[in-house]
Amino acid sequence: ETEYAPAWAGLAHLHTHIVVLDRPGIEEPLEIARAYARKAAALDPRSQLARTILAYVYLLRGEMAPFWSEVETALALNPNLMDASNWLHNSLMMLGRPGEARVVVMNMIERDPLYRPGIRNAVNNFTMFGQYEEARAFVEHVQPLIPNDAAIQSGFAAIHAEQGQVALALHEVEQAIALQPS
Repeated sequence: ETEYAPAWAGLAHLHTHIVVLDRPGIEEPLEIARAYARKAAALDPRSQLARTILAYVYLLRGEMAPFWSEVETALALNPNLMDASNWLHNSLMMLGRPGEARVVVMNMIERDPLYRPGIRNAVNNFTMFGQYEEARAFVEHVQPLIPNDAAIQSGFAAIHAEQGQVALALHEVEQAIALQPS
């Protein structure tokens, strides 16, 4: 048995993917992921991956108090952790705190405008505040950097749908699905 924190954190991360891919059997892989992430964090309390994965496990389990603690620790260790920022954004949205979520997502896209979940979250945030032109400008700005990408098409679809342009939204959704069937 190794005492190498990154290996334990990696195993924890792997088990979170099992959870995402196989929703019916969620409890066992989540417990394993939590155990591995805790071991990694115990071995190296400054492990960004261990803290991020531990936060994600708590989020998936709906355990919000430990989620907040771990996501804050992860982001204090490295404010550029996109997954941790994304989960923080999503949690704030679920709690009905869109203003705070907006700050998180704007910081996220400033740091990494090509982070796919951030693209969609930014579009959703812009449209939530009725800023359709800002949403469109953002997607058009990122599009040349990742042409023919499902996140871009999905972003355009969301903008059109929010503006009631159903035919255009459907066309964009079909293009997104063609680019990424999953």
